[in-house]
Amino acid sequence: MKKIISFSLWGENPMYWIGALKNIELAKVLYPDWVCRFYVDAASSPALIKTIDQADCEMVLMEPSEDFAGLFWRFYAAEDADIMICRDADSRLSKREVDAVNQWLDTDHLFHIMRDHPHHTALIMGGMWGCRDTGGIRDLTDQYPYKCFKGTDQRFLAKNIYPQVKDHAIIHDSYNLFGDGTDFPTSRINDEFVGRVVDQDDDEF
Repeated sequence: MKKIISFSLWGENPMYWIGALKNIELAKVLYPDWVCRFYVDAASSPALIKTIDQADCEMVLMEPSEDFAGLFWRFYAAEDADIMICRDADSRLSKREVDAVNQWLDTDHLFHIMRDHPHHTALIMGGMWGCRDTGGIRDLTDQYPYKCFKGTDQRFLAKNIYPQVKDHAIIHDSYNLFGDGTDFPTSRINDEFVGRVVDQDDDEF
């Protein structure tokens, strides 16, 4: 069974590139039978691309197009993975999310959605969802015309994906902002939450 943790990388900000390498190491412990896959902008620095190419992961080089098209690349893993989860390189994989993912996988639901902070106000956060045995997402993303502004991936997910999957999803939402969620299966430790944005030194950003 092919299980993919999918990320996108572009630009040269070290919080993403170093974060990517840190998540690869975390995945070995937290998701030992999963593979990290990075969809990487081919126009990025060759030295940065080399760090990912030499790491214990899969890398797919992508041709750049619109400014924020890279946000969508990570969704492509749904086309060939049996199970796929989308994550952000500027957040860290955690035991809290693993427990939620495992609870989802113990059901027959096709989709998994997480929200774990009062500011997680998107129906589907771009780096906090997963699916299994689901095709067609790449075609939908490629046809979506609005890839030139930040947050466009979450607007796409809200408009094109959430209405189709909400009745077939396990939704973990610690604040139940939309009345569609359930609690995470494990308690948070201190102020940690899934999707917490950190810099390359793991300081909150």
